[in-house]
Amino acid sequence: MSRTMRTLICLMMSMMMILTMNIWGCSAVSAEETSVQPRYNYTGYTSTSLSITTAGTARCFADAEGYQDIVTKVHIEMKLQQYLALQWTTVGAWTGTFNDYYGALSKTKALTSSGNYRVKAVFTVYSGSNSEKITSYSPERYYTRP
Repeated sequence: MSRTMRTLICLMMSMMMILTMNIWGCSAVSAEETSVQPRYNYTGYTSTSLSITTAGTARCFADAEGYQDIVTKVHIEMKLQQYLALQWTTVGAWTGTFNDYYGALSKTKALTSSGNYRVKAVFTVYSGSNSEKITSYSPERYYTRP
C-alpha cells in the first residue's frame, strides 16, 4: 500500500472519529430542565415594572400574591431609582401594607433628568408571625428629557 493511500485512510478514519464524537456530544435539554425557579413558603408570585412616558412620567408598579388561606399580610416597599455616579440613587419611595394575601402598589413620579431608571421592590409576606422577604427589580428604562 502506498504512502499516499495510508495517509488518506488515516485522514478518513480521523474525520469519522471526530464526527462521531460531535454527534454523541450533543443532547437536547428542555426549558423545564434549565430554568431556575425559586420556591417560597408563602409567596406565589411577585412582579415589578416601570414604564416612562415621553412627557417624563414614571409609572411604577409592584405587586405580590401569597397563598390564599396561608398569607395574612403583604407589605411592599417600592423605590424608583436612577443610576447616578456609578450607583443607584432613590428618587421616589412608597410603602403599602395590605391585610390580605394580595397587595399592589401603583405610583407615578415626574422625572426631572435624563438617565437610566428602575424600580426596586421589597416584598414582606406574612403568615401569622412568620414572614419571608423577597427583593425584585424591574427592567431598566432609559429616559431622555426633551
